[in-house]
Amino acid sequence: MQTFNSTLSEFSQDPQRNSEPVWVFHGTIDEVVEKIMLEGLKVGGTQGIPIRHSQVYGPGIYTSLRSDGALHKETKKVIVCKALKGLTAVRPQNQKLQAPYNCFADGSSMLVFREPRQLLPMYVIHFTT
Repeated sequence: MQTFNSTLSEFSQDPQRNSEPVWVFHGTIDEVVEKIMLEGLKVGGTQGIPIRHSQVYGPGIYTSLRSDGALHKETKKVIVCKALKGLTAVRPQNQKLQAPYNCFADGSSMLVFREPRQLLPMYVIHFTT
């Protein structure tokens, strides 16, 4: 919470960065839900966190504005997060998320966040088949 709030404060000081929190969804496997809720999300490929899906837009935390957009074959749980977009790029698929941008929007419902401090896990949705 502290890191998220300090990021909110930082983004609020810069008129180019969107500091209005949005709700996003992040699909994950059962084994890591508790750890995410306690420690926060991390970028796949760093800190020993495996990349579970492709990183077509480069390293980042992949989320969706829609709950069904966060589901994959092995995913039965979706974490609902408050998120800070900051400076957002809308880019074609062949370009990667990098500084100075904090967030990438694919033009539909996907948002990719460059840093974990931009996300605050709040709730877990359990899906059944």
